[in-house]
Amino acid sequence: MKFKEFKKIVKLHQETNKMFDALYDLGFDFLENEKFPVWSNSDKMFSHLMESHYTDEGLDWINWFIYDNEFGTNGLTADDNGIPICSDLKSLFKYIKQYKK
Repeated sequence: MKFKEFKKIVKLHQETNKMFDALYDLGFDFLENEKFPVWSNSDKMFSHLMESHYTDEGLDWINWFIYDNEFGTNGLTADDNGIPICSDLKSLFKYIKQYKK
């Protein structure tokens, strides 16, 4: 997968998550909804797509970037020495190249 495609997929996932958040604020809970597991299915599709290109370690980094570092907006670093790793989408993509299948 090239960076252009990776960026499109992650940005689309981010936009979809924002939409689910906005719908939740309006009273629609797709996260805990068993009858209509729309959010869960969307998240599974994203995960399956990434799993087809990256190992479990790569997927862990992608999930860290999305959920712990909130798509790079949290300012977190993943290096114990304080050196920024995966602080934005481009650096994440470069770092996880080592975990390509």
